Amino acid sequence: MREFLKIWRKPLALMFLLTLLVSFVFPWLGEKEAGRSTSALSLTFDEINQGLDPRGYPFDISEIKSDAILVEAVSRAGVSLTAQQVRASLVTEVLTSGNLLSSMLNLPSVTGKVESVNEQEYRTGEYIISIRDGILPRPVRDAALLNSVMKTYADSFKSDYLLGSETNVVYSKEEMLSFDYPEIVDLLKQEAASLGRYASSFEKADSDLVPAPEETELSFSDLRAKVQAIQDIDIENIKSLVNYYALSKDVQARISYETVKLRRGNVQLRKSGGRESAVQQMVDMYKNNSSYIINSNTTNSTTNSREDAFYSNLMNSLVTNRNDTVNDKRNVDALEGRIAALQYPAFTQEEQSQRAKEAEDLIGAAYDKIDALRKEIRLRAERNYDTNIGNKIKFSRSVYSFNTFGNPLLNFLIILFAAVVFRALHFNLKERRIYEKMWLTLKDLLRKALESLYLKKRETHS
Repeated sequence: MREFLKIWRKPLALMFLLTLLVSFVFPWLGEKEAGRSTSALSLTFDEINQGLDPRGYPFDISEIKSDAILVEAVSRAGVSLTAQQVRASLVTEVLTSGNLLSSMLNLPSVTGKVESVNEQEYRTGEYIISIRDGILPRPVRDAALLNSVMKTYADSFKSDYLLGSETNVVYSKEEMLSFDYPEIVDLLKQEAASLGRYASSFEKADSDLVPAPEETELSFSDLRAKVQAIQDIDIENIKSLVNYYALSKDVQARISYETVKLRRGNVQLRKSGGRESAVQQMVDMYKNNSSYIINSNTTNSTTNSREDAFYSNLMNSLVTNRNDTVNDKRNVDALEGRIAALQYPAFTQEEQSQRAKEAEDLIGAAYDKIDALRKEIRLRAERNYDTNIGNKIKFSRSVYSFNTFGNPLLNFLIILFAAVVFRALHFNLKERRIYEKMWLTLKDLLRKALESLYLKKRETHS
């Protein structure tokens, strides 16, 4: 053993050093990357195959590199890096299976333009997320940072899904009651309509959320119907009360505001009336000789024998402008009626105060109903996420791998094998005196070359 170590100690040390250089140092210096932490992300919800997120919006994996996610991830991991530094080292890759690649390679090829082919984009929902090191390896820091990025991304995914603008409270009850009564009616309508749209966006998930027998939870369809009931009954009652009694917290300010709206309405009415008159004149002047009606004796209906495209466009424009004029006139009449009711109230001050108190009570009740439904819809939406989406977003814990050229152990064995072969070849050649014969042959060739050169020079001088 001592003899073996004595002979192979230096060669083994040299081979080990050479293995380190080939396996680690050269790749690190060449690619300026000591290693990377890697995590697998799997998205299996139905919409991902169409390139959409669960809400139906375009899905983009690069959102994992957004400032909001990276800043939060850095804070959670407790590392001294900026979002820009993390973004520069964060890598996202799409995984494809062998079957997918095979199906893509076997797509029929079409030459020429005689057949239209729809391009198909393949989305697997499988991704590899990595954080690359610099020249110096930092496996502990990078693994912790990547785990934080993945956890923050999953949390933000749920937050973005649940915290839609439809479920955010825009005004508190006190803030809403600070507005004038007509504005409160408009705000309540907007709140209810927005909440109804939010509930209807989840109706397709109702079939996947089957409540237990003891549960009495309403479906998204039921919740949307309750929102619609608030719109049709509660808010309409408030609107009728406000309009009938001409309720306002500041009558003079309200009259000024309605007067400004009336002026705009009159301007719009003159515009629509002018357009209608202009089109009517064109229709009266146009001689319609090619478009006429034929009565059908068999079907008790009328049919056009031929159609003049210009005349048809004129008639369509006339109908559209006439409808606009009617609507603008109705708006002006309503504004004039509200101004008259404010200027010449038909009810006593005491009765109006009593109706204003009644309106505020109804507004508070409607607000509470909308707020309760908002919380109930959010609760069911969160359950929908956990049941149908959250469990279909999975990621593995990060694993750090050094950047190497091949397998270091295999590289060492290859170098060892090469050294053994070279050593055996060396001793074999030495025992057969091959080196000595090669040296003698080389000396003989050199001597003959010098003699030939010397003879040529003598012949030249003579």
